[in-house]
Amino acid sequence: MINSSDVAQNRNVVVIDEFTESLLFPKKDSIGKQIRLKVDIPGFSNNSINSDNASEIKKCTIIGVVKSGYHGKKERMKYNKYISNLKETINLNTVIYTPKSYLLQNFETSDQKIIAWSTNDIKAMQLIKKSIELFKNQSLKEFTSYDLVDKDTVLRQAKENLEPIRIFLVLIMVVLLIISGINAMSIMFFSVKERINEIGIKKALGATKIEILNQFIIEGMMMAFIAAVISVLLSIVTVLIVQKYLNESLFILFEINLTVLNILIPFFISIIYGFAFSVIPSYYGAKIKVTDSLRFE
Repeated sequence: MINSSDVAQNRNVVVIDEFTESLLFPKKDSIGKQIRLKVDIPGFSNNSINSDNASEIKKCTIIGVVKSGYHGKKERMKYNKYISNLKETINLNTVIYTPKSYLLQNFETSDQKIIAWSTNDIKAMQLIKKSIELFKNQSLKEFTSYDLVDKDTVLRQAKENLEPIRIFLVLIMVVLLIISGINAMSIMFFSVKERINEIGIKKALGATKIEILNQFIIEGMMMAFIAAVISVLLSIVTVLIVQKYLNESLFILFEINLTVLNILIPFFISIIYGFAFSVIPSYYGAKIKVTDSLRFE
């Protein structure tokens, strides 16, 4: 990585991401080699290994490679799309880090200055804000405006923007759960009616209402659990197929975030769901009298 001595000595070193390395050095042997860096306008650069116009291009030595972030993965999808369509001209954005001192000394840059802090401490954030206000008051020409944003603020704004969509999806989910719950309850009622004779025989042999009630509730919960297993497996397989299709065919960056919690929550909900919609049919079966159940046809 770039260190303080690189900045102090204005060294012509760069750190690139894996996507940039794959474009310029397919053998992944970029460390120690040089690239030619040219900045035409602030924020944009043209990079190549071979160039005849050496007067406008600076040679920089690669000292490190970092993993590609979302931007790099998105550009890789764009690159694959152009290659598959046999396009002649490909314009891509690559990620290249260089010491700020070397950038300011050798390239034309914009007047905008960006200073970034990363902290989880509220007191430190308040101190940074006071320091920025003080610096702004002392240097109005160089520092005209600023924007201080923390992660919680970004998340809160995103939640507020997505709140109407979330409420709409929750309402749809509740309606679907109620409809499917009524269907599950109907199935349980049919199951209880078909086994009324069985219930009478068990009661005649000494089974209590609680035992009959527990039997049907456990059956309903097991049925919901099995349905959850099937639905989760089908969902994972479907999402993986969609992800592969989007990445390889449409070249759209789409990734799933599978965690243990995301998998366990549907199972937990399904058990509660099976219990809630099995109580009434199970209670109906437990209330049946022995005489009525043995005469039932």
